[in-house]
Amino acid sequence: MERKKKIQIITLLVAIFATLAFIFGNSLEPVEKSLESSNGIYDTVKPTLDAVFGEGKVTSSVFRQSAHFIEFFILGLEVAVLYYVAFDLKKERWVDLVSAGLFVAVIDESLQMLTDRGPEIPDVLIDYSGYLIAVICIVALTFIIKYIKKKKNEKKNLENSASE
Repeated sequence: MERKKKIQIITLLVAIFATLAFIFGNSLEPVEKSLESSNGIYDTVKPTLDAVFGEGKVTSSVFRQSAHFIEFFILGLEVAVLYYVAFDLKKERWVDLVSAGLFVAVIDESLQMLTDRGPEIPDVLIDYSGYLIAVICIVALTFIIKYIKKKKNEKKNLENSASE
């Protein structure tokens, strides 16, 4: 394996582990501390949310759910890019790629049982949908890039054969 690829893989693994630490760390917080942290951030960004979406349209609950979606979206981006770098997004690896997000979402919700917060299926679905949408974006983007490169190469080959 070339050095550049190794560095990319290590960098992505570090980012993934940092994201997982953030996700799992928040799930292990007691209810009171978790609400206090979330509400503090919500109160800070509420004026901006009200200006963008309308007064009171984004509640604290919606804000918290959006945060779950976003953190899993970030994880999905990181994991999908890792699969692209390490495995070139081969079809044989897609089940692993897609399953990883569901596995993490279930573990994340299960960890909340340790802090008197019960796991909730809607939370698993929100988490997983963030992850899955990110994966779909990366897969679609790679297909688009490969298609454009293929068309450029075909055009170049056609021009080369015409000039001969």
